[in-house]
Amino acid sequence: AGHGGAGSGNQRGNVGGITYGSSNSPIDAGSAGGDGAAYTGGGHGGGVVWLTVLERATVDGTISANGWRPIEQNPINGYACGGGSGGSIWITTPRFFGTGWLKADGGDAGSYVVPPRGPGGGGGGRIAVWRTTLTTCSTSVTGGVGFAQAGAGTVVWGYVPAAGPII
Repeated sequence: AGHGGAGSGNQRGNVGGITYGSSNSPIDAGSAGGDGAAYTGGGHGGGVVWLTVLERATVDGTISANGWRPIEQNPINGYACGGGSGGSIWITTPRFFGTGWLKADGGDAGSYVVPPRGPGGGGGGRIAVWRTTLTTCSTSVTGGVGFAQAGAGTVVWGYVPAAGPII
C-alpha cells in the first residue's frame, strides 16, 4: 500500500502501491495492504486528521493516522498480507506548540515470510502543519517493514505570515 511513500513489493516480485495525494494539504486516507492471493485481508490504511485551530494548538501527546499491520488470525494464511499505508494529518493554526508527536507511519507486513509469500510493508503517510510560530513537535512518517522496507512519507512545516501581532 502506498500513500506519501511507496509501498514495498513482495517476495514474488509484485510492486508495492504508488504514492498519491498532496504533501501541502493532505486529505487522503491511507490505502489497505494487499491480500496476498487468497489469504485474509491486508492491514487497514491510516485515517485522516484535519484540524483548523483559530488561536493556538498544543500537542503534548500523540496524534496518529498510522497504517495497520494485517490481523493474523489464521496461523497459515493470515501472515501473507501487506501492511496498510499511513494516512494524513493536516493542521492549520496561528500558533503551534508542544512536545508531542504527529505520526502517519505505514503498517508492517504480516510476519509470514516463508518463500514465496514475503509480503510488503505500507508506505508512510503525509503530515502538513501550517503556522505562524516556528516551534515544532516530533513527526514520524516511516514506511512499514516487510519483505522490503516501504518508502517514507512526507512532512511539510509551512509558514503562514501573521495577519497581526502574535501574543
